[in-house]
Amino acid sequence: MYKKFSVSSKLILKIPAISSMKTIKKLTLGSVALGASLSANALSAEPSHAVFLFQATEIGSDVVLTGNGSINTLGLTFNGVGGIGSGTSAAFVGSIQVGSGSILHEYTSGSYAPFGSFGSGGPLGGEEPNSTSGNNVIFSPFAIYVPIGYSSGNPLSGTATFNNATFDSLGWTPGTYTASWGSGANADSATLQIGPATAVPLETDALPIVGSLAFMGAGLWVKKRRKGNTIIK
Repeated sequence: MYKKFSVSSKLILKIPAISSMKTIKKLTLGSVALGASLSANALSAEPSHAVFLFQATEIGSDVVLTGNGSINTLGLTFNGVGGIGSGTSAAFVGSIQVGSGSILHEYTSGSYAPFGSFGSGGPLGGEEPNSTSGNNVIFSPFAIYVPIGYSSGNPLSGTATFNNATFDSLGWTPGTYTASWGSGANADSATLQIGPATAVPLETDALPIVGSLAFMGAGLWVKKRRKGNTIIK
């Protein structure tokens, strides 16, 4: 016979009568399998990562901005040459840049959705880094800029370092920001991560309880053996 055991409003389990170690073994294996299944479902629900990632990190007394990944320009329209600069970023208008200064190719699209404002910094001229390196990549409110001769999908990597700075002094608000463009096979996106990423909470609160059901069963079996009575009828 069975009695219902309510784990949460989202999950109802039935616990069989525990009369032997064989029953406990079955309960343990069942709990492990259920926990593994719930964990796998939670992991598969995580969003996929963007192809190009800007990562801003406070390291010591500096702020280091890196940009790594690739950009699908097939979902964009080539708009000529522009975007000369060296790592200038303006949070107020949602412009972010890494890499050494050079003349760039400008790409636009009606489907381009920029990062948007990520703070109060640089509303007029932006924040100039103290040093830059690598490929110059810019995401502005109106266009995306890549090095001249860039071939869609090839890897890009650049940095910008702001000495004696913090997110507060730069006017950057920690968080995760996303830009996207294109459609179908040419759909692409980029992520701006300022500070550490926030952990995504699990969809169910049952996992900690499920993991301990085997121990509960073992305890009941030992108590039954000592008292010689029936625990669950």
